[in-house]
Amino acid sequence: MVVITADGRVYRNRSGLDVQVYRRVAPGIYHSSGHLLPYPEDDSGFFRPADHRPDHLQGCGPTRPTPTGPYRRMRARPGEGPFWYSPGRRKKIRGRVRLPEDTWVVADQLRGVPYVMTGGWAPGGVSAVDAGFLFNTGARDWSLYLLPPGRDPLTALRIHAGTDVGFLFEVVADGQVAVSSSGMTLTAAAPGWRADGLGNQFKRTTSIAQIRENLRSGARLENVWWHDVVLESNVHAQPWSQADTAENCRCPNDDRVTVSADGWNAEWVTIRLPEPTPGPLPTPAPSPSPRR
Repeated sequence: MVVITADGRVYRNRSGLDVQVYRRVAPGIYHSSGHLLPYPEDDSGFFRPADHRPDHLQGCGPTRPTPTGPYRRMRARPGEGPFWYSPGRRKKIRGRVRLPEDTWVVADQLRGVPYVMTGGWAPGGVSAVDAGFLFNTGARDWSLYLLPPGRDPLTALRIHAGTDVGFLFEVVADGQVAVSSSGMTLTAAAPGWRADGLGNQFKRTTSIAQIRENLRSGARLENVWWHDVVLESNVHAQPWSQADTAENCRCPNDDRVTVSADGWNAEWVTIRLPEPTPGPLPTPAPSPSPRR
């Protein structure tokens, strides 16, 4: 039978046949016969990733008037205190993320477009910025992108699906932010963001953005692996911790969005929207009565 070794537990499929052994090498990623893969689809009914700290995992509150699709979001506490104080002032967020294989993504303009992003809000929750990676549904690869307030998104750097990449989002000067990955940097104006880190609030979001929300579109974004996420001030760099966390949520708050983590700075996220259910068949019109 299929056996998966993960966190000291063993999962088996229904067949009872000896097939393969999968060993965990990272959160949500397994190794077998030289290949990296998520948990086997034939065993998916038995392997359910547990939510990290489910007593703290909540439904996300709305951040804009119109719903825009399913997502997993974590927000750090706003930077506060003198510059030497922990959790400190927020100037940078950096880390790594494994962007999913294209076979783990089902998306288009109708179903929704996947994003793996950081960014956040300037002091007072204004001047929102999205920064990170956008899935190109036609080319089936990823791009680095930056969406500053009130402007069109900037994009660059095509990245093969399945690549593990580093990222850095930072406030480079008062009112100016930048996102970097693999030697490429995008910079834009973002009014209100502070270079000293006071009041800046960073986020991590895994999302399928939809122009018109449809939580039964059949879209999928599986096995997004965030790891080694660090928050930095001018003087401190520390792994994202529970003490740094202001929000730990998902939308919708059910098994359509699953989260499994080894800590507050390392987790993998899967979003699976069910396929649309066909509507009822139309009632056939009665046969015309014969003429009498």
